[in-house]
Amino acid sequence: MKKYSMVARAWIVTVKNPENYGYSGCPRVLCEQLRAQWLSERPSRSGVWMFCLSDDGVPHVDMVLIDKAPFRDRHIFDYVPADSTVPLTTSHDMASDVEHFVQHVLDTERVLVMVH
Repeated sequence: MKKYSMVARAWIVTVKNPENYGYSGCPRVLCEQLRAQWLSERPSRSGVWMFCLSDDGVPHVDMVLIDKAPFRDRHIFDYVPADSTVPLTTSHDMASDVEHFVQHVLDTERVLVMVH
């Protein structure tokens, strides 16, 4: 996995086969667990969690992890597992950029559950 030395206020994170990381249960419960881990102890954080199935049936969770203060991708691993991390390149409107990414996922993947 590529590591980024930059900081960003939002990162796109994917966890493939979440059961390999010890997560189980229905997709909503799984997304809620990841959400709770990311938000723990940090009221400045938010995000979007989407449980998806790829075209070949691989379950994965696409997440947009957000904090009011910029952070490095290495800080993500303190809270949630990740198979890939990519900084969300933002314009001046973070909400619009997040919405654009979510719409892209909805248009291109089979999304079973979305949690905000």
